[in-house]
Amino acid sequence: MREAYCTSRALLLGAGGRIEPLIHPKPGGVTRCWEFRGVSIYDFALASIALDRALIASCLKGCREGCMAAGFKSYLDTASRLGLRSNVNTGTLLLLLPLACTLGSAVDPGRHAREASRCALEVAADVDAYWYYKVLERFKPSHLGEYKGPLPPIGSGEYPRSVAEILRGVRWDHVHRELLKGYPLTLEAIEIMRKRGYSEEGLATTVLELIARHGDTLIGRRHGWRAVKKAMEEAVVALKMVNATGDLAWIERLWMEWRRRGWSPGSVLDVVAAALGLSYLHGLIER
Repeated sequence: MREAYCTSRALLLGAGGRIEPLIHPKPGGVTRCWEFRGVSIYDFALASIALDRALIASCLKGCREGCMAAGFKSYLDTASRLGLRSNVNTGTLLLLLPLACTLGSAVDPGRHAREASRCALEVAADVDAYWYYKVLERFKPSHLGEYKGPLPPIGSGEYPRSVAEILRGVRWDHVHRELLKGYPLTLEAIEIMRKRGYSEEGLATTVLELIARHGDTLIGRRHGWRAVKKAMEEAVVALKMVNATGDLAWIERLWMEWRRRGWSPGSVLDVVAAALGLSYLHGLIER
C-alpha cells in the first residue's frame, strides 16, 4: 500500500519535470521543437524515468534521515543504467526531493512547501551531501565551472558535512534558496499560473514573467550578473508586447537571441517544473 501511494503521488509531483521541457515557445532552454546546447526533448524524456524513481524512493523514506540520499542514489543508479550523461534536470531533482519526502503530510501547496523546506534542513545528514555530490560528479554541470569558495570542489574527493551546508553556501541561487526559504518562487509561480492559466501559452508567459521579475541565476553563473540584468530588461519588454498583442512571436525572438548568446534561464525553468508538479499534486488546475 505504501509503495502504491508513493508511486501515484510521486508521478503527479514529477509531472512538472515532464511538461516544462515541452512548453513552446519559451525564452530559452529546450522545447518540444527546439534543442539547446546539444540537449533535446528526448534527453528530458529519458531523465524523467530517473526523476520519477528518485521521487518514489524519497517518498518511501519519508521525512527522516536519508530521505534525500535515497532519492539521489536512485536517480544516479537509474541514470547510469539508462546511459544518461546530459545534465538536464538535476536542479528539478533537488527542488522536488524534499517535496517527495513530505508527500504524506501536506494538504496544500503552501504548507507542503514550508514542510519540505523544514525537512530539507532537518534531514541534511552527511550521506545526503555525499550522494548529491555524486550526482553532480556524474553530470558535471557546465555552469559550475572552476569553483572557488567555502565548499569542496566537485570531483575533489571531499564532501560537505551536509546538504544544509551546500544550500547555505550557494543561497544566492534560485534553486538552493527555495529549499532554505520555503519555496517562495515556486509558490509565486503557482499564483502566476493561476492568473495566466495552465495552457501552453499561460505557462510560456509565466516563465517570461518570472524572469522579468527575478532574473535567472543560471544565466548569472554562466555569463555574469550584467547578463542577468540585461535578460530581465529584455524579458520585461517582451512580456509587455505579449500582454499587449497576444503574439508569442515576441518570445520566439527572445529565444533566438538568447540562444545566439548561449543564455538559458535554467533556474527559473526548474522552479516552473516544481510549481507545475505541486499544482498537479494538489489539484489546482481546473478541468
